[in-house]
Amino acid sequence: MKKINQKSFLYLIYIGIPIIYLISLLATYFLMLFANQYTNFATMIAIAILVVLLILVYTIFLTKRLSNLYSGKSRWLATIYLWFLSVCLVVIVAVAPYISKAAMFYGHIINAPCIDASEELNSDGSYNLPKMTKSIEGILGSKNAIHPSRGDFISPVLTFKYPECVSGTFYSHEDEPEEIVSTITHIQLSLDEQEMTYYRKNKGNEVVVTGHFSRSNNANHTTHPFFFIVDDIRKSE
Repeated sequence: MKKINQKSFLYLIYIGIPIIYLISLLATYFLMLFANQYTNFATMIAIAILVVLLILVYTIFLTKRLSNLYSGKSRWLATIYLWFLSVCLVVIVAVAPYISKAAMFYGHIINAPCIDASEELNSDGSYNLPKMTKSIEGILGSKNAIHPSRGDFISPVLTFKYPECVSGTFYSHEDEPEEIVSTITHIQLSLDEQEMTYYRKNKGNEVVVTGHFSRSNNANHTTHPFFFIVDDIRKSE
C-alpha cells in the first residue's frame, strides 16, 4: 500500500504539478486582466502576492511529503523538479501585473480610435457647440506650470487611464484649417467657479467631464496641443 501511495505521489509531482501550475497561471492572468479592467494596479499586486504565497505554502507542504515518503536520489530529483517549477511560476506570477498592464496599455493605443476634437462651424462662422460636445473620462489631478508674467501656477487636469489619441480640424481667422493629431496622457481643464469647487473636493477621483476641445495657444494653457472647456463634471459610474 505504501508503494502504491509513493507511486501515486510521484505521478502528482512529475505530471500533476505542471498541469496544476498551468491552470493556476492561466487563472491568475485572467484575474489580472479583470482587475486591470475594473479595479486598479494595487489590486493586481495583491492578487499576485496572494498567489505567490499559496504556491510557496503548497510547495513546502509537498516537500515535506516527499521527505516522509522518499529518500536518496528519488527524493532529491523530485524535490529539485518541484522547486524548479515553483520558482518559475512564482517569477511569472510576480511579473504578471506588469505584463497585464502593458498588454492593456499598448492594446488600447493600437486599437482605440482617436477622439474627434474637431471644431465645427455654423454658416455664420460661429462655433456649433452641440456638435463639438464630447464626454471624456479620467482622474482629476493638477499640473504645475510657469507663466511668463504671473510666475508659478497650478492648473487642473484630467489624467486618462491610458494614453488617448486625439485628432481634429481647427480653424483660425488668419490661416487655413489645420489638422492636428496627438497622443496625450492628460489634458488641462477649463472650469468655471462652480466646477472648480467640485474639482477641489474630488481631486484624485475618477470623473466624467463633458464639454469640447480647444486648441492651446497661449501661456495660460499647460497641455499642448489641446485643452478641454468643461460644461459639466460628474462622478464616474
